[in-house]
Amino acid sequence: MTTERDIRNQIKYAHDEGIAEGKAETAAELKRLGIDHDVICKSTGLTEEQLAKL
Repeated sequence: MTTERDIRNQIKYAHDEGIAEGKAETAAELKRLGIDHDVICKSTGLTEEQLAKL
């Protein structure tokens, strides 16, 4: 049986995943445009390792 707490956690998880996906998409586009990696990391909050995987 799904409780209200479960539903709230599912919504929060989906929200957080959406934000993370948006950051990754933004970082990938900035990387494609040739923006400095330090600027991308500071702007998106991603690490150098995460940026390198994009």
